[in-house]
Amino acid sequence: NNSLFSGEQNIALIGYSEISSDYLRIIGEFKDWKCKYIVTGRNDLYPERVYKKNKIQIIDTISDILSDRSITKVIIATEPSRHLEFIVPLLRRNIDVLVEKPLYNQMNKALFDMIRNTLFECDANLSVVSQLRFDDTMNMIRDKSLLKSPDFISLNFFTSRPKEYYHQGNKWRLTDSSVFLNQAYHWIDILHWCFGPIDEVKFSHSSSKFGISSADTTAASLTFSSGTIANLYATTSTKLKKTDLKIYFNNFVIDYRFERIKNRILKIFKYFNRGSNYCLMRQQVRAFLNGERDKLVDFETAVKILDVVLKLSRMP
Repeated sequence: NNSLFSGEQNIALIGYSEISSDYLRIIGEFKDWKCKYIVTGRNDLYPERVYKKNKIQIIDTISDILSDRSITKVIIATEPSRHLEFIVPLLRRNIDVLVEKPLYNQMNKALFDMIRNTLFECDANLSVVSQLRFDDTMNMIRDKSLLKSPDFISLNFFTSRPKEYYHQGNKWRLTDSSVFLNQAYHWIDILHWCFGPIDEVKFSHSSSKFGISSADTTAASLTFSSGTIANLYATTSTKLKKTDLKIYFNNFVIDYRFERIKNRILKIFKYFNRGSNYCLMRQQVRAFLNGERDKLVDFETAVKILDVVLKLSRMP
């Protein structure tokens, strides 16, 4: 619904990762928004292949963004270790920021406190990506789960990543990566969103098929404040691609895969393709552009999720 946006507004993209092409396609779908800048040190970009609304200025610092009063939103899609180096200057310019997950590659109290103080003093918002919050099935499950605390949760996540994946770009995935820090990050956020604070992480097992410092397979358990325990297993060392999330109550079980299939059958015309990653990503960007803060992951929640996924990411 483009009528939500009045007048042309400008957004900038910091970093040009493999997901940036999708961001450009999505921005191009909203008639009242355009991408004015891409901040990157790369010189091999051809954004016009996916974005044809206007010619984008390729710059290597954020100075032009800070001096350009037409920029009201910024999406950061660099490697995790660089996610936060731009945050404070942008917030001080009252620019809303959406950061790709994970928030950062480490817990840094001094930096986080600086961001907290800046958020308190400015009129801008910092959000972190979590597309699954826009999944219709996940929202239905959350509504059911809020009725009472489950007895037990089981999450098994499988997706394939070859050795070449870890060597892409500047090879940051060789050290600042893991199956929970990247691929299964969204599911930790979803568990927190559905069942509340996570009090304890019990690490069970991790390994790396390729002999690198990033764990591609991890088994662990989480204990929530309610006392509910979730057993987790996630791997990219597989040829499978599936997610099994089961939530056990005293007299019934909620099965994510079953509920998703049921939704597609019951709402075949309305629901067609709405569960794709691109469609969920589009809904999230739309909420960000429209200032729907209640639908986005706030900074404090993102810090809590980061703490959990970092604990899940350690190697023995």
